[in-house]
This record gives sequence, C-alpha cells and structure tokens, in this order.
Amino acid sequence: MGDEIHKFHYTIGSDDNTNEMMGSSLKSKVQWKGGAASVESVATRDEGELRVSETWTLSPDGQTLTYHANRVMGDRPPREDTIVYDKQPEADWEPPQAPKLAKDVYKNIQILKGMPAGDLMSAMQSFAHSLGVQCDFCHVMGAFEKDDKPQKQTARKMLMMAHQINADNFNGHMRVTCWTCHRGSSEPASAPK
Repeated sequence: MGDEIHKFHYTIGSDDNTNEMMGSSLKSKVQWKGGAASVESVATRDEGELRVSETWTLSPDGQTLTYHANRVMGDRPPREDTIVYDKQPEADWEPPQAPKLAKDVYKNIQILKGMPAGDLMSAMQSFAHSLGVQCDFCHVMGAFEKDDKPQKQTARKMLMMAHQINADNFNGHMRVTCWTCHRGSSEPASAPK
C-alpha cells in the first residue's frame, strides 16, 4: 500500500508531547537517561492501547546511533526492535530529493495529488478514524483506485468543501476537518447529543 512516514516533534524534559500516529493521538514523555534520549509513549487505538518505549544512544566516538524500541499493542505479544545507524562521511550522502507526490505513486488520485506520497496513508487513516469506518467504507479492497463506491465521491466533495472553508475563513490553516462534524460517526450529527 506504499511507504508510511511518521514525523514526531518532542520537547526534552516534557511529559506532555503530543503527536499523531496512524490517526491516533500519541502522548509521550521525553527525557535524558544515562546519556540516551528516552521516549515513553502511549496511544489508544481501536485494537487497544499501544505502549512504546524508545531509546536513542550515540556511541562515545559519535560513529553510531543505536535505536531500541519495545512495543506492546493491546493483548498482542510485545515487539522489540534495535537498529544501529553508522555515521557516513558527508561525501557519501546522496543529495536530498523532493519526496514523490501522491499522484506519482498512487492511481486515480484526484484531490490530494500534491500531497507527499508518504503522507497519504496517514491522511486516509485519519479520515477513517474521524468517521469510525474502515478502508472498505470508501474503497474497493484490493483495487483502491476504483470509483465504484459512492462514498468515495462524497469523500472527495467533503475534502474540497473543508479545504474551501479553511481557505475562506482560516487563511488556509486546517481548522475544519472530517472530525469537526463526524466525531467518529459515518453520518455527521446535526445537533449536540
């Protein structure tokens, strides 16, 4: 289904760092522990609570960066990962390249053409979470590019509507989203509960 890229921002010493991961809010506590950056995070997802403990340790000579993570998702068995990054001479680095756009990676993208391809899955998961649905609500599974479901056409219209509201009223800042009206329901509420 493509690459998935997550961008997180942390403030060292704060236990109130909030990021988004796959449509869910991820709360983190970040601190220095024994020369390593330590990140303890919790997210609540449909599958249960996700707990992640990460450490980032730079070797004394500055030549390697070691990432270690423990993840527990609900009742699933814990998962552990360790990745060691070796420092490369700057001459070996490839020049940075602009990320591929969604239109260049995915078929039949009409509204989110200019979005970086790596951000598309997170956006889709956010839509699904906002409406309390799964991918198959709008998409034909195994043929995501098809326009067979009327919900997909409606979603495109709603994206254009939200974009226009944000452009007209909030200087283009994303203030109105799917969640604004849907609040986890496929049909938006017209009055407070």
